[in-house]
This record gives sequence, C-alpha cells and structure tokens, in this order.
Amino acid sequence: MSGRSEGIGGLVDALIGKMRNVRVPFGGRYMIQFRDREHEAGLFLREVLRYSGLGFIYGPYGAGKTTFLSTMAQVINSINQPTGILIVYMNFTRDAIQAELPRGLISRRDEIVSKLEGMVRVNVPIGPSPGSISIDLGQVLDAARYIIKAILDKYRNSTSDVENLVIIYDGLDDFLKERVGVNSYIILSTKTSFFANSLENPSRDLWGEFTGKAKKILFTVSDQAAMKVAETLISKAKALTTPYLFWSLPKAAFECVVKDVADLTGASSDIDVKLLWNLMGGNVRELEYLALRYGWVVDKWLRARVVDFLTGFMSNEELNWLIESGQRVMRTELKRDEQFVGQPDAVALNDLYVEQNPLLRRLFELNILLRVNIPMTEPLSELPSEPWIGEHYAYQLPAYYWALRAMIEGRKVNVEAGSILKAIEENVK
Repeated sequence: MSGRSEGIGGLVDALIGKMRNVRVPFGGRYMIQFRDREHEAGLFLREVLRYSGLGFIYGPYGAGKTTFLSTMAQVINSINQPTGILIVYMNFTRDAIQAELPRGLISRRDEIVSKLEGMVRVNVPIGPSPGSISIDLGQVLDAARYIIKAILDKYRNSTSDVENLVIIYDGLDDFLKERVGVNSYIILSTKTSFFANSLENPSRDLWGEFTGKAKKILFTVSDQAAMKVAETLISKAKALTTPYLFWSLPKAAFECVVKDVADLTGASSDIDVKLLWNLMGGNVRELEYLALRYGWVVDKWLRARVVDFLTGFMSNEELNWLIESGQRVMRTELKRDEQFVGQPDAVALNDLYVEQNPLLRRLFELNILLRVNIPMTEPLSELPSEPWIGEHYAYQLPAYYWALRAMIEGRKVNVEAGSILKAIEENVK
C-alpha cells in the first residue's frame, strides 16, 4: 500500500515489542501471555497491507485468528508514533446477537446490529408448517453502507494522518450462520461483492475523505463452505481478493501455553505436552475444553470432542470404501509407495473428487478436513511438518487424523480413546 516503503521495519519492531507484553483471555477466566505471532504480524504489515483490496483470513476453528487480529488492532492503534494505519476491528464471534465494536462505535452498536439482523426476514406461518426465511438483499447493502458511514463519521478528524484504512469483520460468517443457516452464504456473498465493487470503484459518496486512501477489508472465515464465497470473487478477479492462511500456534509456543495454563489451573506436573501437541496441534480452543471442561482428563476430551463426533457420521461400509479409495489414490494418483493410513491428500485427492463422494463432502461440511491451498493463497502462518497436514488438505485437529487412522488400521468405525492414543504412541517418535 502507498507510502509504506520507509519505516516499515521500525513499525514491525514496535508492533512485535508491544504484542509481547499483551495478556489475553483464556476460557473467560484466566489471562495468559500472548505467544509467538511475530511471523504473522510481520507478514500482515509487509504483505497484507501492501495493496488495497479484499481479503479472507481462513484457517481452523480455534487457531487464534480473533486473538491475533484483536491484539494487533489494539496495539497498532495505540502506538505513540505516526503509523499511517487505522484498523477498525469488529468482532461478531462472542455472541450471535451482539457485535463487539471499537470503542468509538459502541454508541451505535444497537443500530449496527439492527441493520445486520434486518437483512433477514423470518416468516412465521399460522399452523404446523415450518416457517421460511427470506433475505432482503437491499437491506444487506444498506447494512454494509451503514457500517462504513459509522466508521467515517467517527474517524473523520483522523483522515489526514491515515494512509491505510483497514476494516476487519471477524466472525461475521458464524454470526450470519447462527441467524439463517445455509442462507447466510447468500448474505455473505452479496456483502463481500458490494465491498469488492466499492474498492474497485471507490466513490466519494461512500468513502468520503477516505476515497483517495488505501483500503483493505478483511473477513475471517473458519467454515469451509463460507470459503466458496472467496473463491467466487477470486475467479472473477474482483478487488485483488486474496485468501490468507492462518494456522494454530507453533509447537514451542503451544507447549509454553500448556505449561502456563497448567500452573494457573493447579494441574499436576505430569501433563504430557507432547501428546497434547499430537492431539491438538496448537489449537488453544481445544486446550480450553480439555483444561476447563474436562479437568485435564484426555480420555474424556477425546471421547466427547473426537470419538463421539466421528463415529456418528460414517458407517463401516463407508469406511471400507474410504480404505479402498485411499489405497488406490496413494498408488495411482500420488505415486507413493506407502500404506494408506488417512493421509489428508490421499483422502481428498482434489475438489472434484470430493464433490462426487458424499462421505468426502461430509468431511468438509463438518470441518474435519480443510483446504490449505485455495487459489491465490498467501500463507500468514508457517505450517508444521506433521502427518495430519498435506500439501493440499489438512485435518482441523490432529486428533481427527489419529482417530481415522485407528479406524483404518482396525477396519471398524467404533474405536475407543485408547486405540487413538495407542496409534500415537506407536507412530510418534
């Protein structure tokens, strides 16, 4: 983006230095040290903000997108030196009804939420037949315009100091999904298309004093179906739409978080950090479940969060088909001389193959598998070299990979937590 070639290194250093001192919530009760996102912070300033356009930050549920973006916005906006950057961060993930807005927009919270909810009309019939949901696309566009107007009204006096305006919609896909289910993607598509057009052809009527400024509008996405919206915009070459891959914490940082949380919760000192990495892969949300809901009892967490979930959506016949398919793909498509044990690229192969197979479609619809190489993707995070991550696809949680591996090796869907732990013990050095 304009005017950023000089001083970017100093800004990155200032940002990272401040982020190291931030403490963030864990489970709504504890505060822990913000950990190891220096790589992502540097790339965000150097690459994400390098040009105007639309962006989708995608990755696993619980990877830390919200923590990273909210912390970064808070820190950048508080740096006591001219940065030329204004980040307006809006969080829609905490509640399906209310949105968390920047301090300057809190007074308009109810109006903004009302505008968002006004996009949907729920028709309740008289009698036993189910109601219907209709979407007012005019209201969708009205909501988009209203939020921009609210931002411009609040920050009108700051425009002379701002070279780059960044607007972040965090969790809007889940907010809409809570309200209208699958129809949410129609709303998301309409809204993002509106923003894409407004960035390609910025009008003073919409953008006011920010018309001649560089602008980046970012949406966070975790649901795989919602990413189809991004792919549509990419295929149309709209507003330099770019997907940015954001992953869970690196191993060393995750181990530090585990130890911090263990100390805070009074857990025993014999927690197997290596095992937790192979079950969660740096996913802090799942660590919250384990530590706070299941009292650090791994078997309970595995049964509730993985085993019960996976065994309910696949039959033994489908498992046998998956084994035959995976073995064939490994041999003929991937040209690998190794046994099929659930490798993600061998399970999914390609998007067309997924669309043709109901079982594979469910793996993505339930967010068990996700794509890591959507066209035009620029990775913000460095992916670890682990068996649950392939070149094209990956499991949302490593535990899904190990559970599926236990099913494949035992040739039955109904596996116990002990079988999953045994698979890890026998195959992780």
